[in-house]
Amino acid sequence: MPILVVCSHCGRSAHFADNDAGLAISCLGCRKTLRVQAPAKEPKAAPVIEEPAPWVKPVARASAGEADVAPALGARPKRAGSNGQAATAAPAGGKVVVVKPASQPAAASAVVAKSIDQPAADERPKLARFATTGIVLIAIFAAGMIALKVYSYLTGPDESPQVAATGPATSGPTTAPVAIGPPSPAAVAPVAVAPAPAPAPAPAATPLPLGIIGLDAVELHGTVTIDAYDSATDEYDDDKAADTALLASNGPVRLFGEAKVKGSVRPGPDAPLKLSKKTKVTGSTASIERALVAAPVDVAALAAGATRAAELPEGVLSNGNLTLAGKRAVAIPAGVYDVRDLTIDTRATLRCDGPVTLLVRGRVTVMGAIEAHQNRPKNLVIKVAGPGPVVLATRADVYADLYAPQSSLDVSGKGDFFGRLTARTVKVSGRWGFHVDQSLGK
Repeated sequence: MPILVVCSHCGRSAHFADNDAGLAISCLGCRKTLRVQAPAKEPKAAPVIEEPAPWVKPVARASAGEADVAPALGARPKRAGSNGQAATAAPAGGKVVVVKPASQPAAASAVVAKSIDQPAADERPKLARFATTGIVLIAIFAAGMIALKVYSYLTGPDESPQVAATGPATSGPTTAPVAIGPPSPAAVAPVAVAPAPAPAPAPAATPLPLGIIGLDAVELHGTVTIDAYDSATDEYDDDKAADTALLASNGPVRLFGEAKVKGSVRPGPDAPLKLSKKTKVTGSTASIERALVAAPVDVAALAAGATRAAELPEGVLSNGNLTLAGKRAVAIPAGVYDVRDLTIDTRATLRCDGPVTLLVRGRVTVMGAIEAHQNRPKNLVIKVAGPGPVVLATRADVYADLYAPQSSLDVSGKGDFFGRLTARTVKVSGRWGFHVDQSLGK
């Protein structure tokens, strides 16, 4: 049965279970240490008379000397008498329980009987706390759902109906009427959309200048001299050489050996320029502003005016290839010659007796001598129509206007080249002098 413990210091009370007898506790009001006293054992239970509260009649006595129960509904319960009898009144619909022990020690006077239909006073705050906790949890859940809806509205696609103002705008508190739904063409003012800016035009191509041109790259090794002269006015003279020569490329230009350039060395836009410590350049080394473009060789026009092969010396042309082997010197008349490959062996010499144009569809290999008429570069034009390589590995001077925009040009050995060079790539090694003939540009 429950045990009521009352603090003797502050009067605060609390109920404990009967199995808590002997437990030391601390009062929540004054912090005084108390001990739960076990109820005194009763020798014999007193008879209990239970009567419904609504009955309006006196309660019969169980035995002589017992206390009277409240005679009618709403009667106040009797206080405990000197004999220790206790009586409580239940609420409407409850029961009245009268307990009369035969004898009860004074120490057990704190133990009272309670109706099981009445909740304990200390259980009511617990119910209130449970109710408050439930309300708080429900509020948190509702707030979370609202936040989720707001986040979905802000981050999701805008699917809300469009609202278009139909009345004139006012600065006062009056709200203009709105129309819900897709806007009509008349309600929406046209929006002018500026056209996208046109891309910047690519820089125009620059016609090929006169000089030593490697469209993709130029690389020089060894000892190289580059200058200019005019064959139309005088023969080349080293002391009178002009400083108007040009060495240029759309790509990188690298001079690793000992080079002396009377003129300009210009790499391509955003391409590197590498000059060794022994290289001297008298002109500009700035990058070119616009790319250099070389037109393809007009094969049809040259082939249409080509000289018949029968006019060549016997044994010079074989299977479409112009080949000079061994120690042989051959002179060819002026004209245009359409050949597959051009090959001149180390001890062979090809001499032009007039202005000659060689249309080469394959490769060019010159290890011997090739002589232009009157040592004028304009009298020997070599045009390479395909990607076949061009190799100059001679020790003789070469006077020529060489145009091979799709070919790689590899120059080695020792000699002097007079005229102009155009190739896809230019690579030079050995000891060479390149003398640009300014008359070719006139």
